[in-house]
Amino acid sequence: MSENIPPFLPDDNEISSAPSSTFETTMAILIAIVTIAGALVAWRAAIIDAEAGDADFAGLTATINAARTKITNTNTVYEHYRGYTVYTRNRELQYLLEDTVDPDQASDLNVREWAVSAQIADDSQELFSRRFLNEDGSYNLKREFGETWAEAGQSLDLDPAPHFAQADSYRSKSSTLIMVFIVQALALLFFTIAEGLSAARSGWRYSLALLGLAALIFSVAAAILVELG
Repeated sequence: MSENIPPFLPDDNEISSAPSSTFETTMAILIAIVTIAGALVAWRAAIIDAEAGDADFAGLTATINAARTKITNTNTVYEHYRGYTVYTRNRELQYLLEDTVDPDQASDLNVREWAVSAQIADDSQELFSRRFLNEDGSYNLKREFGETWAEAGQSLDLDPAPHFAQADSYRSKSSTLIMVFIVQALALLFFTIAEGLSAARSGWRYSLALLGLAALIFSVAAAILVELG
């Protein structure tokens, strides 16, 4: 009658294989976790590297804008300065004729010279802005440069430095995430080797598993700090 009673208790082989099966299951879970974490870190590193490229492009665009604006403003300002010099020269010639020629004895040539100088001086005033004249009558090139640069800066990006600094920051962040990814790859290697070892090498299995777990925890913490930083 006892032969018909089913065996409810596991045999010794089943009991001994239970810890090994649990270990392998744990390793499989950790391998899945580190694989997902590695994929996320690699994805973030790629995105940040792309952002660094965008920042570099913005910096180059600002550099080109600044160069073009400088050339354009230089031509404009010196064209105004040329008008100022024409005005000054003819105004001085007009004053010189007034001081040296007696109006009662002036010849027609003197009168024509005076009239031409006065007319050219008046016309030359249209070639520059009098608000850039200093108190002593000299022309303030630096002030006009500054105002034209500020005016251009309202519609164009003329400062490449912040963009390049941001690109360097992004690139440093991406490089750090790549290092984190390498640590995660080591964790994956440790877990894979530990999973493949037999139960007879339990010392190696658990040592490698602990190394992998430490590497995983460190890499996840480092990735979070990099993202928050």
